Amino acid sequence: MGSSLHNKKIKRMVICALCCAITCVCAMYTIHIGPVPITLANFAVYVSGAILGAFYGAVSQILYLLLVFVGCPFTSKLQGGPSYLIGPTAGYMYGYVLIALIVGYLYKTFGKKYEKYEKRMLWFLIGAILGTFVCYAMGTVWFVATNNKNLDFSASLKICVYPFLIGDFIKILVSTMIIPKVERALDV
Repeated sequence: MGSSLHNKKIKRMVICALCCAITCVCAMYTIHIGPVPITLANFAVYVSGAILGAFYGAVSQILYLLLVFVGCPFTSKLQGGPSYLIGPTAGYMYGYVLIALIVGYLYKTFGKKYEKYEKRMLWFLIGAILGTFVCYAMGTVWFVATNNKNLDFSASLKICVYPFLIGDFIKILVSTMIIPKVERALDV
């Protein structure tokens, strides 16, 4: 019995590292449209939270931030280092931890109780939308506090949030199609 628990823990850690690696790769695929780029990173975060749950989902994103901190170029500008994590868009990256935490908690706590795909994915959608809202709020507050253009919160929303709403919703919807397949493949 102890060996089985040990194997589950190792499997969870390996999947956690894999989710971190997927976030690293997705963060580098970007379209620059202003001070905040369009990136696939939050797509990886949604899936990480759902697959790993709140704790390990958040850990996978903390690992991502640590890799960026030590200089790995896993960001939209293919840069890393401590200075990158204090720039105007860093608040959105910190928000990845909260997205994974919220998605993981709601999906694993409430969604996994249901056999029906639609009911499980409803909890994922609630978590992803709530997590994205929290990330937007945190990132925008950070952006307002650290940008040097003296933009207020309302003006910052126009350049940091509104252009991303439709794309992020599409990423959430695509995640709902991928999560059940990944769960089956990884047997989680």
